Amino acid sequence: MKREQAIFGRWTSVVSCGVVAAGVWGLASGAVHSSLGFVIDYLASVRADVLSTAVLVLVVAACWPFGRRRWLAFLGLRHLGTYPPLWIAVAVALLIIGVYEGIAGRWEPAIAGPGLIWSLITTAPAWVWLAAGVVLGTRLLHKSWPAANARAPDGDGGGLSALITWLRDDHEISQPHEDRFGHDAVATRIAERLKAQGESPTMAVVGPLGSGKSTIRQLVEHHLGTQRSTVMVHLSLWPFDTPDAAVAGIIRSVIRALGQRVNVLAIAGLSERYVEVIERTGGRWGVLARLMRGDSRPDVILRSLATIATAAGLKLVLWIEDMERFTGADRLGPEDAAIREAERLGPILSLLVLLDRCDSISVIVGDTSLRSRLDVGKIARFVESPPRPGAKEIWRQIESLRSACLSEDVLDPASEECRAVLTPPESDLQYGIWLWSVRDSEPRIQEALPLLLTTPRSFKWALRITWETWERLAGEVDIDSVLVASALRVSRPELFAFIDEHVDLMRSGFRDPVASVDGQRSAHPVFEQLRALLDKENTERMRNAVATAIGFVFPAVFSHYERDRDYMERPQGLGVARHADYWQRYLTLPVIAEGISDQSALKAIAASKTGQSSDLVARLMDAERSEQVETFVGQFDAEHLCRLLTELVAVLQDQSARAWEDGRHAPGIVPVWRMMHRRQPPVALLGDTLVRVMSALAMRHLPLTQDIWYYFAEEQHGSVSSLLDDVQRERVRVAIRGGMVGTFKQNAGDRLLQAMHHGSPWVVWYLCMAVATNEAGGPPFDGWDGISEALLEAVEQAPITGLPLVVPFFTSSSLVTVMRASAETGVPQPRHEYATRVDLTRLRLLFDFDRLGPRLAETPPPDGLEPQLKGQYEAARGAVAEVLKGSAARAANDDVQSNGRE
Repeated sequence: MKREQAIFGRWTSVVSCGVVAAGVWGLASGAVHSSLGFVIDYLASVRADVLSTAVLVLVVAACWPFGRRRWLAFLGLRHLGTYPPLWIAVAVALLIIGVYEGIAGRWEPAIAGPGLIWSLITTAPAWVWLAAGVVLGTRLLHKSWPAANARAPDGDGGGLSALITWLRDDHEISQPHEDRFGHDAVATRIAERLKAQGESPTMAVVGPLGSGKSTIRQLVEHHLGTQRSTVMVHLSLWPFDTPDAAVAGIIRSVIRALGQRVNVLAIAGLSERYVEVIERTGGRWGVLARLMRGDSRPDVILRSLATIATAAGLKLVLWIEDMERFTGADRLGPEDAAIREAERLGPILSLLVLLDRCDSISVIVGDTSLRSRLDVGKIARFVESPPRPGAKEIWRQIESLRSACLSEDVLDPASEECRAVLTPPESDLQYGIWLWSVRDSEPRIQEALPLLLTTPRSFKWALRITWETWERLAGEVDIDSVLVASALRVSRPELFAFIDEHVDLMRSGFRDPVASVDGQRSAHPVFEQLRALLDKENTERMRNAVATAIGFVFPAVFSHYERDRDYMERPQGLGVARHADYWQRYLTLPVIAEGISDQSALKAIAASKTGQSSDLVARLMDAERSEQVETFVGQFDAEHLCRLLTELVAVLQDQSARAWEDGRHAPGIVPVWRMMHRRQPPVALLGDTLVRVMSALAMRHLPLTQDIWYYFAEEQHGSVSSLLDDVQRERVRVAIRGGMVGTFKQNAGDRLLQAMHHGSPWVVWYLCMAVATNEAGGPPFDGWDGISEALLEAVEQAPITGLPLVVPFFTSSSLVTVMRASAETGVPQPRHEYATRVDLTRLRLLFDFDRLGPRLAETPPPDGLEPQLKGQYEAARGAVAEVLKGSAARAANDDVQSNGRE
């Protein structure tokens, strides 16, 4: 709206100038024509083509040094529609004159004689008066534009739309209905004192930076808007470099304010009445002249200015701000700060004391303190302080913003308990209990935030950063963590920079890897620096409030905690860095593609939970996106995880193990296993799921069966306990054993090879040992004969594939260290090798040696076998070859003996 107003104002000014120029030309055309006639006649005598060519050459010559863009800018063509140049006014004037000349002919007014004025009025054509009406109407419309477009108070008394508008606006508020923190009450009191007749009180508005001193000034100007005799003079000392420049600036501001009400341009030709007022006051410009000559005292000059204001019926209100910025003493120590304040503020304070003695001048000083060393309080008859934002009002506005962010359009992965921490109760009776904790020395986060955001500016900036972050990353970061971090960012910038520098340590809780080898927690050296920053706080309560805010964003800093539980409860917290570094997201506000956004993952989880079609299984199988799903494990319940495992198996059961990353572990299995460890589903529910899955899977995909057993049913993985108890584990064993025995039997060799799906040769042996029920000296379980027959058929059909499947059943190996001479130096060096053992007795127990032995002896190990299995294969082949060789020798010997007897 401000841009449209500026464009409209510019066009109004330009067109008005053109209309007025046309009118002046019409009134004075006779005189101009007579005085410039020779010029016009000469130009008319020149040929048009010669004249146009000359003009073109001159234009090209003029624009050549500037370049095309500069020339376009000089002519105003680059922004012609929004900021018209002044030659538009000339064009408008020429257009009006041309139309009039062509229609009405030349108008020659009477320019001499005693009836000049009457002649101008009676002979002026109608278009001149029409133009005057247009000019007057547009100027009045432009003048009333701001009032017509002033922001009206919201019907909801300051709802979300008003809050967002306020957050996006950097200007001080100027209307009482925009006041959110009670500043209008202070402004009203100040305005009433200034309106009082015969009173020129000097006042001070004292408050910290950002407390709303400029807002109070704007509201005072609003309340004094109808007082035409009151002139507000606002001056900030911040731009001035020296005290002399500041003193001169104050005096010039006062003189300029008088000049807005007194026609200083016409000082040499005033009317008799105005001259009488100036002479009665001793001569206004005489005072200034004496000031320039330096032959008058400062008090005389100021009294003269006050006398002029009194004679003109004016009251000047001089509002001085930014004294603390002018001194720059906040960066110095106490003693140096006092000296610097005395040096820089001494002349200014002397000037303000003199102005305070003037009846028609009121001085209002805005500062962070009364500065008793310089005695500002001595000249201030009234001292006002901007109200501090109340905790209840702060939380009402925070809750309005949070409610808008956590709308139904955004899926929130945080738990209800986490959100409840910053959700105020609806009952006013419970509000106070919620805000203030009984433990005064250890404020909760509800009270810590108002303690940090003590000024409207800091509160507004914190909410603005929060809202701008959410606008860019809606649903991609935790809103409460952003809010608290923004409060620290605004109120404690030094601490925030420290956190950013050591954010990794803040996440881990300052655990020192060297000092914590024995498992004991020790403070990291950087933790002492953090404590030093906290010790800078003025009070213990404020120190604890800051620590509470830090602990909210980074729970590991000040207390022992379970990191898994923390990210499960608030997975998008700024202290979390799993699939995404949310702290960096908060700082950089990146553009996140839809396919990898958290919201897309949460939508897939929500759809899967309700039984709708989703790409959740595909996400789990994608190594780059599966961790994102794991981050939101809190969105899953036990039943959903078990159903998800079933859906994942349905997709994997038709895949070849060659498609897996390492050929052993199916994609998606490990993420589901880790999520189940964090959610801990009931063993009965998981047991039922695994029984259903394994019964069907053991008949068609042995590598996947082995992988699921290893993660979900194995007794223990190091320090990680099993998800099943012994009862449920035995149920799964029975299911796997039943599926294998019922499927792999006589004439099932091809089916066994298909069920391998190019998986590891260890799979069949591993599953048979996992579900074994008999003693080590016999077959693994009842029904083994069918499995043995299927394996032998597989060997006979495809020896290269089938033989590695049976070798693990009667061989074993262990890793040993031996000394071997180096091929380069000949020096013995330790090497790790597999020591292999072949159990031919077990071979004969489990398999038909006559069918297996010859195949194994004549078939070299296939390419691609891992070293351990290759060593066992070669050992088994050699042992079997020796047996077969001995058998052949005995057979030959028997034949010789038989022939001899014959």
